[in-house]
Amino acid sequence: LGYWGSTECHTYANGQSYNYCGFDCSGFVPWAIKNGGFNISQMLAGDFKNLPGAQRVTLSSSSPVLQPGDLLESEGHIVLVVGVEESSKQYICAEASGNASGVLFMRRPYTGGSGYWGVKMDGFYETRARS
Repeated sequence: LGYWGSTECHTYANGQSYNYCGFDCSGFVPWAIKNGGFNISQMLAGDFKNLPGAQRVTLSSSSPVLQPGDLLESEGHIVLVVGVEESSKQYICAEASGNASGVLFMRRPYTGGSGYWGVKMDGFYETRARS
């Protein structure tokens, strides 16, 4: 959209500068899911676990609980899992923070880090109408 990234949508939070119109974390994840062909509305990080068919799961340090298309979520951030690297016990994730860095591909341990939980999206994708 034309206003994405504009100063009209600028704020400061957690000591960082954010443009929240566009690809902050909670803008990027629904955009990616929608462009994958699924109907989803905009929501805040921390709310994805409440999607119909989504399931909050406990992460494990020894084996992958999540698969591509699932999410790592905290009260303040949401991350899309795009791959699993079993040799290093890490998820490959796409994430955005709304600042100038854009969308980044990061590796996160199976445990997700402090304050994160997993969100299995199988049920959401199975029951959601494709757009």
